[in-house]
Amino acid sequence: MTKTFGLRTLAATLSVAAVLAVTGAAPAAATSFTDADTIQPFETFTYVADFAAGETAVAKLWGDDASDLDLFVYDENGNLIAASDSLQSLEAAEWTPRWTGTFRIEVVNVGGAPSYYMLATE
Repeated sequence: MTKTFGLRTLAATLSVAAVLAVTGAAPAAATSFTDADTIQPFETFTYVADFAAGETAVAKLWGDDASDLDLFVYDENGNLIAASDSLQSLEAAEWTPRWTGTFRIEVVNVGGAPSYYMLATE
């Protein structure tokens, strides 16, 4: 599954009301987004979002501890630029893009059980 988020808009897959319910705040006008979903064992969810050059970017992943979740960030050329792959369902990756561009964020369930998670970027 792929969900796309832009610099100025939030994808139709997540409404402003949903963001308000999860975070208590409206979606930011820059590069941040929040999403929540359930991921099945050995499944990968892919997010595509734009991030600005020279600004620190952070992706945080919170799982329900039902399974081991990992977080990977790739640039537009497919290079792995940040990862968090501990044996937990709580992960965070930080990077500073050298150029403004599109990045791919992958949430991977490497465990054997479905897991509810929330992913947020800033």
